[in-house]
Amino acid sequence: MIQGSRPIKQSFTIRLHKNIEKFEDVIKPDLLDSDDWGDYTKVDIDQQYGLGKIYLSPSISNTPNWKYLLLELSDQKAVASNNSYSKALIVFKLTNFKKPKYVSIAIGYGDSMIDKTTVVNDFGKVIAAKRIDSRNMNAVDTTEITDIILQSSRQIVGTQQNGMRSILGSRSEFPRSIRGTMVHGQTEIDLIGNNDTLKATRLMTLNELVPDLEFYVSSYENKNIKQASWANRFLEIKPKDVKNQLTEKFAHNILNGDDFAIVWPYITDVGEYRITGINQKDKTIIGDLSAPYLSAIKISKLGSKQLVSKFTRDRLINTESGQSVSIFQALIGDLIDSGKRYLLFNGLWFQIADNFYKEIQSEFRAVNNSSLPFISNKKGNSEDDYNLQLSTLHLMQIMFRVKSYTGSYFRVLI
Repeated sequence: MIQGSRPIKQSFTIRLHKNIEKFEDVIKPDLLDSDDWGDYTKVDIDQQYGLGKIYLSPSISNTPNWKYLLLELSDQKAVASNNSYSKALIVFKLTNFKKPKYVSIAIGYGDSMIDKTTVVNDFGKVIAAKRIDSRNMNAVDTTEITDIILQSSRQIVGTQQNGMRSILGSRSEFPRSIRGTMVHGQTEIDLIGNNDTLKATRLMTLNELVPDLEFYVSSYENKNIKQASWANRFLEIKPKDVKNQLTEKFAHNILNGDDFAIVWPYITDVGEYRITGINQKDKTIIGDLSAPYLSAIKISKLGSKQLVSKFTRDRLINTESGQSVSIFQALIGDLIDSGKRYLLFNGLWFQIADNFYKEIQSEFRAVNNSSLPFISNKKGNSEDDYNLQLSTLHLMQIMFRVKSYTGSYFRVLI
C-alpha cells in the first residue's frame, strides 16, 4: 500500500552502527564475498526520505516443516506449496552530526545480513533507560546472576508508586529488555529496548523517519540525559565473534594460572558429578569440580584454542538425574580485556559496568575486620576440630558445628 502523506502506524527495529565509512560496511563480509551477493537488489532511498540504501534479497523458497505431516496423514493427497519470502535491510546515513552516523532497519529476516561487529551493543537498552519514565514502563525482562542465572518476564503494575528499584529484586538483577511509552512532541511512541536493538512503534509519515532516527541517536549520545543506574550494571555480550575472542582469552588466562569455577547451572541439591574428558569419567566428584579438571588441563598441555574446544566437548554429568551439560555451560570466571571487565557465567558473557564494580568494591572495603584473634590451624585438623579449639579459647562465643545440626534445629555450644 502506498502511504502518501497520510500518517499510518509504523514499527521499525533499529540498530546503530560503529566504525562505518560506507553503506556496505554494515553487511556481513562473507555475504559481500559470496556469489549470492550479485543477486541482491541494491537501490538508493528516494531523497525526499533521506540519504540511504536498500538491500533486498532475491526470493527464497522454504519448505514448511509441516508439509510432510500433511502428506503422511492424507496418503500423499494434501500437497502444500513451498513458502517464498524475501528479506531486506534499510541503511540510513545521518549527516546532522559532527561525524555521519549509520543506522539500519531490518525487514523480515534482514538482520541476518548485518555484520554484528559493527552494531553498538547497548543502543536499544540505553534509549529505553533514558527515555522511558518509570511511570510509563509496561514490561521488563530481567536476568539475575545468583547461584544460577534466573530469567523472568514481568508485566509492570503500579510503578508510579513503587519505582524500578522495587521491580528489580536484588543488586544482581538487571534488565535485558525494557518496554514502555514516551512522548516526543505531540506523539506517543511505544519503545522496546533490547540491548542492541530499539523497536519503535508510532503513528507517522515516512518523512518523519529520519528526524526520529536522529532523535534516538542524539538521545543515546547525549551525556546530559541520565539513564538509571539499574539499567547498565551488566551488559550481555551478543556478537558471536566477540564472545569467541573473550572465551579464547579466558582459556589463555586459565593456562597461565587464573582461577575459574565449574558449577552445575541449574537449581539442585548438593549432588555428585562426573566429568568426561579427564580420564576419570567413572569417578564421582563431590565438592570442587574445577580441581580435577584443571589437573587434566595441565597434563594435556593444550593451547588456548584447543582448550576452548575441550570446554564445548567435555560434559559435566549429574549422577543422580543423569542430566549433563557442556563444561562451557558450567564455567564461571572473569577477565579484563582492553580495560573492560567481563564475567563468564554458565556459558554467557557479560560486561560489568565500571561504576557498579567500584560500588561493590567500596562496600567490601567498608566491611569491618573481625576482632577475634584467630589461631593457626594444625596440620591434619578437620574444620570441626579447628572450630572447637577456637571457641574453647574464646569463652562466651557461640559456635555452630555441622555435627550440631539435626535437620530441624542447631545445638549451640557457648
